[in-house]
Amino acid sequence: ISNGLFNGATSLETVYLTDHIKKIGMSAYSGCSKLKYFRYGEENDQSKTLRLPDELEYVGQSAFYGCSSAAFGDLVFPESISYIGHQAFDSCDNISSIKINGNSTEIVSFAFHKCLNLTEAEIGNNVKNIGSSILADCNSLEKITLPRLDALYNNEVGSLFANSTPFDYSKIYEGSMDYYGIPLTLTSITVSEGTEIPDNAFSNLKSLKEKLIKDKEYNIDLYLEKYKSVVKRFENIFINKNSRNNK
Repeated sequence: ISNGLFNGATSLETVYLTDHIKKIGMSAYSGCSKLKYFRYGEENDQSKTLRLPDELEYVGQSAFYGCSSAAFGDLVFPESISYIGHQAFDSCDNISSIKINGNSTEIVSFAFHKCLNLTEAEIGNNVKNIGSSILADCNSLEKITLPRLDALYNNEVGSLFANSTPFDYSKIYEGSMDYYGIPLTLTSITVSEGTEIPDNAFSNLKSLKEKLIKDKEYNIDLYLEKYKSVVKRFENIFINKNSRNNK
């Protein structure tokens, strides 16, 4: 689907297409404020969601910017996905969750900016590059699953929310200038692999109640001792099936 093909088509509601689509170009559906559904095959398809094509590899910059009516719901990216561009899903109000585990996928900055009803984000182990601020102004976010804690996002989870000019100050914690945007609703982080916890990995995450680390190679005892001022904010830390109470 070419760059800007339907840009500004404010009356467009339904698109019929094929699962063999591999690329949705820059601003392809940007500003399509009434777009609701992608449908596949026969015109009698009456599905009530906007599902991405099964063979999709590339979503360009601002591809769905401002598609506030699009019925994404629980948005699962196909395993073929390799690139999600800057502001690709910016201001898509009807995304409730995202799941990404493509092949060496790159997620560019502000990809899901201002998805106001997004409550859960799962980023899989095959994601290789995560830009800053991909979840900025996602003020309903409650849970995140991350592949590991390292330079993938500047060693600090807070960089996922970095935003110097938040949309709604009343719904975020105001950390340092670099970390405006951390939502008050965020209570749980799951880390699915890795072998270390970097310095300041959880700084400015004042609301966090639960952190689940699956890889038992993490030296959690050293972390707890070294960063008491940070982890005392947590109610529980889980390592596999073991729990530590931090009250």
